Amino acid sequence: RTRRLAFYIVSLLRQTFSLKQIAELTGVSVQTVCRLLDTISYPPPDQLPQALSIDEFKGNASTGKYQCILVDPKKRRILDILPDRTQSHLADYWRNIPRKERLKVKFFVCDMWRPYTELAQTFFPNATIIVDKYHFIRQVTWAIENVRKRLQRSMPVSLRKYYKRSRKLILTRYKKL
Repeated sequence: RTRRLAFYIVSLLRQTFSLKQIAELTGVSVQTVCRLLDTISYPPPDQLPQALSIDEFKGNASTGKYQCILVDPKKRRILDILPDRTQSHLADYWRNIPRKERLKVKFFVCDMWRPYTELAQTFFPNATIIVDKYHFIRQVTWAIENVRKRLQRSMPVSLRKYYKRSRKLILTRYKKL
């Protein structure tokens, strides 16, 4: 494979082609396209948004079970995808972003995983930590369910069965009733 072909493949990777389409267009194997993709490294973003969101997902990186995604939640734009979510890896990553940029972050959106909140306090001291909507709603739902179960235990059998069936009704939005 030539250097010019490699640059061409990289330019195609930046567009909306699948790996298979790129392989067919260039006459190389999908594995060759994958290997070339693996050699590309992107520097951390040089500018951070006012709101920064972090979450993990189960990926197929060889470095860990979970990968980490950084998103600008206002613009709905992916800033970076990191190979793992370990505290040390994230700390190294954020150390490479100038402190001046990190101080511009006003909101840090994450789940309630302690390493995320600790790192946010360390690297984004001006940011308010916000629990993401999914995890907040899940906690509220669990709390409502626990109250329902506790009340249900103190009721007569006939009411208990009614309340057992009312679980979905209690969680339904008011407008949908």
